[in-house]
Amino acid sequence: MVELRDAGFDAFLVGSLLMDSSDPGAGLRKLLQSDASENREEELHRSLRR
Repeated sequence: MVELRDAGFDAFLVGSLLMDSSDPGAGLRKLLQSDASENREEELHRSLRR
C-alpha cells in the first residue's frame, strides 16, 4: 500500500480480502498494522535522506 500511496492513490479496495477471511476483524487488524508499519519505515527512510 505504501507504493500505491507514493503513486498518488489514497483509497484501496480490500473487501474481498476481508470477506474471504475466516476472521475479518483479524484480517483488518493485520492489514492496518502492516500499513502503519510500512508508513513508519518509509518515514524513517525519508528522514534519513534529508
